[in-house]
Amino acid sequence: MGFTAELVKPAATRGKKARGRRKDEAGPQDEVLDALFEDGEIWRAVRRFGPDRFPTLFRLDSHSSHVFDAYWAGLTLAEIERIEGLELTRAEAGIFASLRGMGQACLLDKSLVMRFTGD
Repeated sequence: MGFTAELVKPAATRGKKARGRRKDEAGPQDEVLDALFEDGEIWRAVRRFGPDRFPTLFRLDSHSSHVFDAYWAGLTLAEIERIEGLELTRAEAGIFASLRGMGQACLLDKSLVMRFTGD
């Protein structure tokens, strides 16, 4: 029912085959800097307070995957700041605090992305 959220530094040569590499050799891998498993906390909070008030958070669900660059991370941060001012459970508050840290890292380093992968 949940999804995995990761702070990721994408591989520099993503999508390009390095010269001289054999077909069976693995290329550079994305570096996961932080990760968390969300088990419906975001969905419950957003539904409780109104999906129309938090459209970026509302689009995150366990049946799809998204990659947020700095622009989308900025939108997510604005919504997290608004939702954190509301009455959250301890689990919800913890998830939003972790996501806030990931979003802030994306804004500081534009090469980072937030990756959300459904179950």
